[in-house]
Amino acid sequence: NLAALALAALPLLLRPLLFLLPAAEEIGAVLCVENMPHSIGRTSAEMLRLIGGCPEAMVCFDTNHLLLESHADFIGALGDRIATVHLSDYDGRDERHWLPGRGVIDWPDLCRRLRRTGYRGVYIFEVHHGEATCRDLVKAYGQVLRKK
Repeated sequence: NLAALALAALPLLLRPLLFLLPAAEEIGAVLCVENMPHSIGRTSAEMLRLIGGCPEAMVCFDTNHLLLESHADFIGALGDRIATVHLSDYDGRDERHWLPGRGVIDWPDLCRRLRRTGYRGVYIFEVHHGEATCRDLVKAYGQVLRKK
């Protein structure tokens, strides 16, 4: 099981993070760790185990990577650490990288929760190549983010 192996190797995973943090600070960048559905970072608890001891490290929240935890719980636990958001939808069973609105995510609720944390960062649409045209992305932005 890859996730169990990753959790067991957590001390080894911290080394690159601790190495990269000063370099990021030196150039004025924010180091973000993305939640991943099939390895480390599947839940807010795993993310906290990874970055909890590194207050400078932030979270790249991928909305379609949460397979084991609700968006509400993830945002509730890590909201003040979220520095960027990857937007895409899914079926709740596996990551799909669909255009927001096509899957099961309750976008108004997710956006409200992010806003309540004080999040004012970037929203990046992360959909599969060929999944959407520029016009589709603009429409999804209007339907999903404008209603936040």
